[in-house]
Amino acid sequence: MRPLLFIFALCLPAIAGPDIDALARRLGDEDPGVREAARKELLALDEDDAPALLAAAAKTADPEARAALREIAEIIADRRYIDCAKEWADAASSRRLELDDVRKWEVHPVSVFLCWVGEPERIRTEIEGGGDTRMTGFEKGWTENLQKAGYRWLRAWTLADLGEDPAAWRAFATRTRRLTWTAMRLEGLSSRGFRVLDPDPAVAAAELVAAWRPLQGGKRRNTVAHGRSLSAETFLLLLRSIFGRNDGVPFPAPDVDAVLDWVEASRYRFTREKNRLTSLAVADDFLASLDSDRPGVQVAALEALKRWPDQIPEKGWELLPLDAERVAAAMDVAKRPIPREKLAGFLEALPPWTKPSKFSAIWVPGDLADLITTRSNQAARSLALDLLAGIDAAGARKAAATALSTYVAEPQKGEHSLARSAALEVARGKNAARLDLVERWLTVAPDKVERIDVAIALARRGRRVGFDLVVDRASRDLLDLRRGERFRKFVAGAPSHLHADRWSAWAAEAKDGYAWNASTKKWEKPK
Repeated sequence: MRPLLFIFALCLPAIAGPDIDALARRLGDEDPGVREAARKELLALDEDDAPALLAAAAKTADPEARAALREIAEIIADRRYIDCAKEWADAASSRRLELDDVRKWEVHPVSVFLCWVGEPERIRTEIEGGGDTRMTGFEKGWTENLQKAGYRWLRAWTLADLGEDPAAWRAFATRTRRLTWTAMRLEGLSSRGFRVLDPDPAVAAAELVAAWRPLQGGKRRNTVAHGRSLSAETFLLLLRSIFGRNDGVPFPAPDVDAVLDWVEASRYRFTREKNRLTSLAVADDFLASLDSDRPGVQVAALEALKRWPDQIPEKGWELLPLDAERVAAAMDVAKRPIPREKLAGFLEALPPWTKPSKFSAIWVPGDLADLITTRSNQAARSLALDLLAGIDAAGARKAAATALSTYVAEPQKGEHSLARSAALEVARGKNAARLDLVERWLTVAPDKVERIDVAIALARRGRRVGFDLVVDRASRDLLDLRRGERFRKFVAGAPSHLHADRWSAWAAEAKDGYAWNASTKKWEKPK
């Protein structure tokens, strides 16, 4: 008898009935035909009937019937778990097994994993017998590796660590069979020595923070599908089911550390209701956590203070190097302008996918203008120009003109992109002297710098140099649809479609045949 039979007998609900008892008696009949018919009927039973078969075996005096009942109970009990274990093991070998895949099955996952680790040779045999050759992850010594993978999934699923002791795992499965998913994981951590079930909610919260450290290191980190850690995934789900924020803000996903940082920032002030811990932390708690020696806790505390914007201190800007985006979001809620000396560094540190304009309350127009005109990081100055244009268009054009004037006087390699942005901003205005400056930029900018947008903007202001540059581009079939449509809006008679023959034919006579009409604000052929 395989040892896994006992776990099934203990975990599945007992079902006894006259039909099973009658069939059990027929297994001891002298007629082989009667015995075989009874065996077939019993094999057709559902796997939930396995405990009833074992109960019937215990009452049967006939040794052959008793052995047959136990064998049949073992076969039908294994059936569902073997099928699941085979599919999960196959998926795990190619990193296709994920938490949601495990949860969707209507089986007890621990029992499946126990079947997986207890019967690796049988799983291998059935997979090979079915012609399945996909388990490439276990090619070398793969029976042993398959078993080790099953133990890794057991640890990841339960957060317990009972080594590779089948008896200990069976006892754990029996003890946690009727527990909720959350309670089972708490029990698993408790078996590792963490006081996560302590009646004091502050102690339980602190122990949950401490529990994450061992899960991160060495062989205990179970990296599976798509490089994600199943331990991290299950631990995060555990935290979300245990901790309740008192501000209603959802936890970030899939970041375990962010949740634990928030727990520490709450100063372990929680109340407990069964397995649920709800934060009682107030503004003073988070203010105190700003002095933590853990950077993540400091940022989490500042973020939590968004509930009390007037409590967010100016020193919050000191955390900017830790997480520029989250810190800026908190300081924006508090409407605290960014210090002048931190502006350039902040714009440099922002992730490329973050739009600085979403922080509306932290910008000081004068500081943005000064950054634009001071030779420093080009990317930061370009962002400052975009921001200022949205806040103060006139101020942005003035600052852009100053930066452009410096560039025209002394072009520098690292400033071509900024100078182009400045030229485009200036060209949108009507100041004649500044438009002259943009024309000079066209002559000094390297050929590799894209100038067509600036040329279109100049042409819209009636500047010949811009018109000629666009016509030249059109004659060589280098004008794309979007720019062609923009150009056509203020050029009478320009082609309505970007067909190369039409544009080239039009461009051949356009240069000498068009002049700017100041009253209509269009380029037209003189009458």
